[in-house]
Amino acid sequence: MATTNRPDRSRQIPRNVCVVSLTSFFTDLSGKMIINLLPLFLANALGVGTTVIRGLRLPASVIAGALRDAISPGAPFFFGAALALIAAGALWIWKPQPAQS
Repeated sequence: MATTNRPDRSRQIPRNVCVVSLTSFFTDLSGKMIINLLPLFLANALGVGTTVIRGLRLPASVIAGALRDAISPGAPFFFGAALALIAAGALWIWKPQPAQS
């Protein structure tokens, strides 16, 4: 009688760990993609010059570095999320009125 070498089911990686790993992978991948595409969007779609783009990157990195050093490594993320929520709220409040004809 031949014996089969089946892996022990108790040693397999749980499904939740695989799903979280894939989610983390795709989140990291999309973050790396947007960092490289954002300057192209600003330059081509909005017509912003490269000098302005480089000028915006320096204060942003200084602020992010100061927040990371002073508070915690996650502070720049939460600061950015708070600014995005404030901007979304402001756009919702001051949305342009449709033209009446």
